[in-house]
Amino acid sequence: MKTRLIASLLPSLVFCCVSIATPQARDELLIGSKTRHVLMFKLSAELEERIEELNSSTNGRVTSSANWDGFYANLELREEKLYLTRLSIDWSEDGTFTTKVIDLESPNGVFCDWFSGELREVKMGKQRRIKKIVHMYFQGGVLTEIESERNPLSKRKNRTNQAAHTMSANAASFVTNL
Repeated sequence: MKTRLIASLLPSLVFCCVSIATPQARDELLIGSKTRHVLMFKLSAELEERIEELNSSTNGRVTSSANWDGFYANLELREEKLYLTRLSIDWSEDGTFTTKVIDLESPNGVFCDWFSGELREVKMGKQRRIKKIVHMYFQGGVLTEIESERNPLSKRKNRTNQAAHTMSANAASFVTNL
């Protein structure tokens, strides 16, 4: 009896958890005049320490379930180099929820020489279905490669059979044209 009850309730429980889950807050990447929303950016150890220091202050940390990495980053791609232009965190001041901007001590942004890895842009279509994923790979803050793939399950009319594009030379112009 208990097994039947659990078996009948489990699909409903899973559906409820998945359908009301908060999506991750994305960081912003400016390429030319276009702003893109990307995932997977990581801070330097020094910036993480500064955020940790602020979070341990008397105001305390406010957490949003969408902001699991603890910060919001504004990035810019200039001449195939990645710059952090603005950094903010969730904050509570006098009981009011807000964001606090972290001083980067550089008006033009900080070159992200610590960042080696991937930034991922997920473009959504109708009904929150993934339409396209763009993978941007960096080594020491320099863009080295870009891959773009369409969701093979999407039902776009006149869609080409090419599943992925790869580009390494003149990558910034390639990203701008995606």
